[in-house]
Amino acid sequence: MSGVTEFTDRQKEGREFLVMKSGNVELPVIGEVHIEGLTIKQCEDTLEHLFSAQYRDPFVQVKVTNQRVIVFPGGGSDAKVIPLVNSNTTIMEALAQAGGIADRGRAANIKLIRKENGQRKVYIIDLSTIEGLKFVDMVVQANDYIYVEPNPDVVRGIVAEIAPVLSTLSSVFIIITVIRNLK
Repeated sequence: MSGVTEFTDRQKEGREFLVMKSGNVELPVIGEVHIEGLTIKQCEDTLEHLFSAQYRDPFVQVKVTNQRVIVFPGGGSDAKVIPLVNSNTTIMEALAQAGGIADRGRAANIKLIRKENGQRKVYIIDLSTIEGLKFVDMVVQANDYIYVEPNPDVVRGIVAEIAPVLSTLSSVFIIITVIRNLK
């Protein structure tokens, strides 16, 4: 657990506290607490236990407020940052929030890139088949990357390569035609 985390109790409006890079958060009354690696439920239980030394039957609700997924929908160079409002956002929902798979995107080659145990792991997903649809309910996690491979734009590439040559040839042809007509 890292980033900005919100703690709420019954008496006060929710307040936000920054979880430092060390994994610690500085809280009123109880001081600095190490919460890195805890699930939201474990964090709530830990904080309720620590606050119980000062308060009777404390209630703590934790909400991580800076979770996001980056989606490259297959358009070539566009990307979208999708905030994870719900903790159970699926890969299909994240793609839909990004505007869907782009016209040039290949549904047969989607990569979910996730950091696990300090290393990036790549999951290959094929949403073009019924078999691949079993992954649509896969829940995305904060800092995941969803990369939809774009289809190569062969026609645009060919036109970009031959356009200067055609332009030069047409210019030469026009000059030759004008010179012949002047004679």
